[in-house]
Amino acid sequence: MVYDAISEKRERRQRDPEYRKKEYKSHKKYIDNNKEKINEYYRKHYKDNKSHMRELAKERTRKYRERNKELLSDKQKEYRSKPEYKINSQFYRRERYLNNIDKERQLSKDNSRNKRLEVLYHYSNGGMKCEICGEMHYEFLEIDHIHNDGNMHRNEIGKSGRDLILWILDNNFPYGFQIICRNCNVEKVKLNAIGLTENATLKQKYNYNYHNKSRLKVLNYYGNNNPKCECCGKNNTDILCVDHIDGNGNIHRKLINTNLIQWIIKNNFPEGFKILCENCNKSIGLYGYCPHEFEQKNIVP
Repeated sequence: MVYDAISEKRERRQRDPEYRKKEYKSHKKYIDNNKEKINEYYRKHYKDNKSHMRELAKERTRKYRERNKELLSDKQKEYRSKPEYKINSQFYRRERYLNNIDKERQLSKDNSRNKRLEVLYHYSNGGMKCEICGEMHYEFLEIDHIHNDGNMHRNEIGKSGRDLILWILDNNFPYGFQIICRNCNVEKVKLNAIGLTENATLKQKYNYNYHNKSRLKVLNYYGNNNPKCECCGKNNTDILCVDHIDGNGNIHRKLINTNLIQWIIKNNFPEGFKILCENCNKSIGLYGYCPHEFEQKNIVP
């Protein structure tokens, strides 16, 4: 009986416009007089069935977007073409960043790290290791130009490592790159670009020998005439560097505005420096730690 009455009402609603209007006014009057009661019912229903209701909403949204792809795309283009969109979006992004600065910085770091790992995985065929020495700590690994044209290429696309990673991703992982650790990269640069090759000019050889002599003088002083990395113990002087103990290297270099080695010699070897290899120095500078520290304590970073 109940179903018959409902069915009869439905049929009448479809064929009788006046009945529809009357029914609509009746429903509207009821809703206006019982807003709080109706809202409370829907709030309770949503609370009791939250996960189900969210799934239904997602499904409705997905179906709507599938049916109206072109319409939504046109509306989005039209909205973004308006001058006020750019102003509002910049304001919104700035406000969101300032209100969640720690979270936004962490998201930015995670995003950059994931993109870097994607490139490292691709060019190492999933092995994540140095092509030369087999080093597997990702903190030490770098993207190297196989044909030694890195400086020229970076001058074209941007000099930072982030610029290179974005360029590689935008260009669908082009040929010409390999993965090596920072130590091997520094050795490769010195062998191929600073004057140690057979066809090096006299000026290249002189500049290398001059700067290397000063560098060895500083390394011997802070290494007590036995320079080695204070973290991992490597003693190959070609891959050793001077590290700021307090971690303020970038600020200090901007203040002195000159070569750090020459500044140290000129200022009579001040305190505040130690010897690290390029790998350990890179990891501490970028990530705030060196994986060797965790290996010594048998823990995972």
